[in-house]
Amino acid sequence: MGSCIPITFLFASTTILVGSIPTNFTGDQVQPTESELTITCGNSCEYEEWFSRAHCDARGLTFVPRCAGCEGAILLELQENSIQSIPPERIAEYYHVKTLDISWNQIDVLDPGTFIHLSHLKNIVCSHNSLHIVQNGLFNGTEQTLSRIYLNNNNIYIIGDKAFKKLSQLIAIYLNNNHIRSLPQNVFSDVTNIKYLILSDNDLDYVDSYQFKGLIKLQYLSLDGNNLRIIPEGLFTGLESLKEVLLSHNKLITIPAPQILGLPFHLDRLDLRNNHLNQSAAVIPYLTNVNWTVYLEENPYICDCSFQSIQNWFNATWHAQGALNTVPVNSLKCTFTDGAIYSMNHSLPITCSTTSKQNSTLFDYTTTPTTFKRDNNNMITTSLQINLNFTELRSNSISVEQDSGRQVTTFVPLASCSGITIATFIVLVIFFALWISSKIFHIKTKGEKGSLSNGNGCQDDTKPLNVESLL
Repeated sequence: MGSCIPITFLFASTTILVGSIPTNFTGDQVQPTESELTITCGNSCEYEEWFSRAHCDARGLTFVPRCAGCEGAILLELQENSIQSIPPERIAEYYHVKTLDISWNQIDVLDPGTFIHLSHLKNIVCSHNSLHIVQNGLFNGTEQTLSRIYLNNNNIYIIGDKAFKKLSQLIAIYLNNNHIRSLPQNVFSDVTNIKYLILSDNDLDYVDSYQFKGLIKLQYLSLDGNNLRIIPEGLFTGLESLKEVLLSHNKLITIPAPQILGLPFHLDRLDLRNNHLNQSAAVIPYLTNVNWTVYLEENPYICDCSFQSIQNWFNATWHAQGALNTVPVNSLKCTFTDGAIYSMNHSLPITCSTTSKQNSTLFDYTTTPTTFKRDNNNMITTSLQINLNFTELRSNSISVEQDSGRQVTTFVPLASCSGITIATFIVLVIFFALWISSKIFHIKTKGEKGSLSNGNGCQDDTKPLNVESLL
């Protein structure tokens, strides 16, 4: 049986820096009131000796009672009271505690070193309080034991850059439902054993591309319910244990391809619901990985040939496999400019060229009207059909046709390109199409064919386009 350990703290007035925020921390000894001396854990709480559990919850306490009567407590429950502070010298009396629950109180400050003498502490539950800052040094003394930290549902908006320093045993951090606007770049660099990182429902509008570097055991990452507009390239690179990534309810307009983000092949779940994604072509690479469950609904997709291609792919995959990992299918919808909404199981009233391919390949067909000026100042309007074959991300071809019957078919093999994105590819295609259209009326022979390097330093195994024939 343990005994209460009285500890006297004699600190000089000190200034402690939390990142760039100075915090005054004074360890001057405060004279306890009579009630604080007489009210103990033994006479105000219920102690279960069999479980070494002190029930001090919902007792109307305004302070931490002395440990007398609960000397061997391993689980100390102080939740649902009106406690406003945790004096280090008082909580240190509960030397054997492994789980400390101080949730649902009125705590607005936890000073550095608050838990410094709780060398057995494994779990800190401090959710549903009024904390504003997670200070550097707060968890000093718990580096070898601390496993889980619950700081969710507070008013936190600042985290010290060394708040989790040396916490090598930490496997879970809950920081959801706060007001965190940004994360220090290396704030998680020491928590290399972490498996669960919950950052949902904050005010994050940006995360650094190296924010989670080195977290090779991270399995679950929740970033949903923030204000993220972009996901930086390489954000998930090296996270070899990652199973679930939640990005729903953000403001994402587009998303890079999976390999650009560094998403592992063995990912189980990716949630992209309720964002601002409107170009369905951007999500095509996420559909073709049958190992993932991908949630894409509740995004403002535009009704175009890309969306129709996704419809066709879904239908073909459904018949081929009998099931889809991307669910629910019928909640995927697109909108026309006039406001008409179509779901996945309704055919779009648009005409898109189709090409018979095996293995349920994806296509994106776009018709671009263009106006050009002839040498004699007469205006000519033509329509170009750009056929983008997305059979594979690294093997694409383009067919550019003019509605008058003249055509130039250009093949852009991308087998040796490693870094090009679909968005960049489409921009290049449109610029190429516009250039071809401006020259097309000079073609003397119909059906002229050629080939062109894509201009991105990629090797092209076909012959160069005969530019002279266009002049």
